[in-house]
Amino acid sequence: MKVGKWWVSPGVLTSGTDPGVELAAAADQFGDEYTPMLFMTGDGHAHPSFGWTMRGHWPAFFREVVAINKVCCHVERFADAVRPDAVPAVLADVYRNGKVFGWEPEVFKTIQRVLEAVNEMLADVLTGIAPNRGDINYLTKDMWAVHGQGQLRAEGVQAMQYWDIARAQNSDPVPLSALPNFGTFLRNYQRAAMQLRTGIHPVIARHLQGLIDRYPDHMHLISCGDAHLIYNALHGYLTPPPGTFGVADQLK
Repeated sequence: MKVGKWWVSPGVLTSGTDPGVELAAAADQFGDEYTPMLFMTGDGHAHPSFGWTMRGHWPAFFREVVAINKVCCHVERFADAVRPDAVPAVLADVYRNGKVFGWEPEVFKTIQRVLEAVNEMLADVLTGIAPNRGDINYLTKDMWAVHGQGQLRAEGVQAMQYWDIARAQNSDPVPLSALPNFGTFLRNYQRAAMQLRTGIHPVIARHLQGLIDRYPDHMHLISCGDAHLIYNALHGYLTPPPGTFGVADQLK
């Protein structure tokens, strides 16, 4: 199915069968002068990503363009966490060429800590266990840091209001009676943080687009969790270079 400058089809990359006929049909719709240059798959939580490049005709297909240093890989990892095992053997030279990039937004490092703390604190609050002042401080400071990075801003303001209440108390732990609707706030923050995974797509896309524009004559392989292709589809925010189109596989 043609969606903008993308050909979107479950299994077109990952089914293990030769997608030549379907890609030819895509090329017919985009025009003979268009070539597929962006490949996006919902395998971002696999290790390594792009396992489909090891099957069928794909190894020979990519080995040729890897050999001339014309491939970039984009993986769902933090930039400082990209390692050789991020890609399979057929793409090993892409890593050695310095063209395996992690696109996970840095703000999610903080959000991961927040969610871990929220899960623990929420379990206590729901069973009537009052939280310690220090734990509230630790949690709300991280929530405010997320706010400072431009995300979940309303929730960050509300978090600091709870910290103001907590630090004004004379007792520790802080009585739940002094923290109105605190459990509801924690649940709502938890939900908003999870929804941010796809709501932050414009930020992710700006990062990816910068690299696509920097290397317009390269094939770009983009790996993401399947939800990034199904909800508020990430590829909808990306524009392939002129004369090319992208192929997205939802793994469904």
